[in-house]
Amino acid sequence: MLRPLTVPVPASATSATRTFLTLSLAFYVLAIGLGLLLRVSFLQPLPWLHFGHALHAHSHTLYFGWAG
Repeated sequence: MLRPLTVPVPASATSATRTFLTLSLAFYVLAIGLGLLLRVSFLQPLPWLHFGHALHAHSHTLYFGWAG
């Protein structure tokens, strides 16, 4: 069973700060997954993956995870 994602933050951090950091980390992990999928598509063509759309989603996922 998977444990919930926890981000190490100071004990003085507010609930909103914890939520923001957790969401930022989740978006970063999602962007990593999309990036790996893009790399795999170079080695093994994936007919269901449109590279341009996946690249666009990858960059926007990183931006929105960073900008919040």
